[in-house]
Amino acid sequence: MKRIKEKDKNKMVIVMQPENEVGCFQDIDYGKEAQDQYQKAVPAALLSYIKKNESTVMKELKNRWVENGKKVKGNWKEVFGDNPDSKEFFMAWQYASYIQEVVRQGKQEYTIPMYVNAWLVQSKDQLPGDYPCGGPVSKVMDIYKAAAPAIDWCSPDIYLATYKEVCAMYLRHDNPLFIPETIRDAGRSYYAFAELNAICVAPFGIEDGASDMQLISGYKVLKELLPVITQYQGTGKMRGYLKQNGEKGTSFTMGDYIVNINYQGNEDPSYGLVIQTGPDTFILSGMRSGVWFSATDPQRKTGIAHTWEGSYTNGNWKTLRWLNGDEASADGFRMNGRKSYYAKTLTQAGELSPQPIEGMEQNAVTEVKEIIEPGIYQVKLYTIPKK
Repeated sequence: MKRIKEKDKNKMVIVMQPENEVGCFQDIDYGKEAQDQYQKAVPAALLSYIKKNESTVMKELKNRWVENGKKVKGNWKEVFGDNPDSKEFFMAWQYASYIQEVVRQGKQEYTIPMYVNAWLVQSKDQLPGDYPCGGPVSKVMDIYKAAAPAIDWCSPDIYLATYKEVCAMYLRHDNPLFIPETIRDAGRSYYAFAELNAICVAPFGIEDGASDMQLISGYKVLKELLPVITQYQGTGKMRGYLKQNGEKGTSFTMGDYIVNINYQGNEDPSYGLVIQTGPDTFILSGMRSGVWFSATDPQRKTGIAHTWEGSYTNGNWKTLRWLNGDEASADGFRMNGRKSYYAKTLTQAGELSPQPIEGMEQNAVTEVKEIIEPGIYQVKLYTIPKK
């Protein structure tokens, strides 16, 4: 950290991950020193933390403590029982305590945020050791909080299909959602930023998606929306959605309206976000999804005054077209996405690389492709009494 501070004159390093997916592939360390420690008393700091935060600690930790009598002293078996969880709790305390000291000394040299990331439990039937035992999986997050207050947050590396469920586990009052690894899927970013106020979503090996024009276009639109997203994060006026595991749709209430989302297509990605900018005005962005509005008051009927499709440049809105006729019904419309054009060019390395066609030299273009990317829309609603 001292070396980084000396070289980081332009403050380009904004966060540090001091360890990567810590843990061991067995249920506990069977070395003599570790086994001696396992027979000793559970640290008072952990028991005090559990007692103080009993209503909010993760259920796996709380349940083991409760079923063994809520003891305030005793060794790991006495307090949590003779079971795989007890061993994992012990290992998590050891890893967290070590990383606490690494982080404490690192911050003495350069005070920037530091976090730990987890190789997740892959299925419900996995036992500690099938995945790295002692790492910051969700059920031991409270142990990390108690043992390592210098760690700013715990993060999940999410490659599982249960993306939304994992995100929800790691978003807590004391833990922001920061995803350092996930698959290359732009929809995951839209959902996490809009629905859960995430501060980072980092697709692993993003450079390997350099030829994926669907991925590129998704992030291009996300960049357009960034000023608006940051303005509304944490306000309670922004929601995100993401089709997962064959879901058909979702709905949520925003002010005086119910927003109903229907996912379009079978295996195609469907995702987006909705921002309420005023009592009757909304910004929406999405792919392959239909949106219909209804009033929370059952005595009133909802209608759309206008729907504009457009784009943002440095936070400034530009209207591209006004949806009407078959493009928009009285109370909803389909966000099929907007057309964009990408040129494949020959790089110096002799490989084809896609780039937005705007500003390209004509003789450098080898192929032009039409891409459907997430659309951006501004909608104004109204309600009238039902007859």
